Amino acid sequence: MTLQEPATPDELQVCRRPEHRASPGRPNVWETTLREMPKERKVREHRARVLCLGCPALDWCEERLAKYETAGIYIDGVVAARYSDVAPNRNAPWQATCLGCGRDLVPMHAWKHQRRRTSRDHLGEGYCRQCHPLMSRTTRQNRLTKYLKDT
Repeated sequence: MTLQEPATPDELQVCRRPEHRASPGRPNVWETTLREMPKERKVREHRARVLCLGCPALDWCEERLAKYETAGIYIDGVVAARYSDVAPNRNAPWQATCLGCGRDLVPMHAWKHQRRRTSRDHLGEGYCRQCHPLMSRTTRQNRLTKYLKDT
């Protein structure tokens, strides 16, 4: 399945900068590494999320990730400061609980193709239907739009 990608300049994405590129034996902070100790993984995930939250293309990445989640396609690693809500085929992290209340999430691809809605439906950004209106970045000004307008 091919999806139409929203366009954004690569130079705005923190993860595309040369200092964050992977090299042999050294993955970038966003990728999943299965041969990693839990403590090392936590530190790396935290660093990836902090870098994402400061990125001007964060909203673009969230929009891109939501399109893949709606289609039921798993994206590996940290994207838009969180994991995908689609369960992987292997032992890799994924967004199973709401970042706000901690309840189990109903993945986007599951509830968007059904008529039944619940309060646990994943609406995006890692939040359920109840937490999303209160905690989501979409209720705040879009940083990428502001950045492009200021330049």
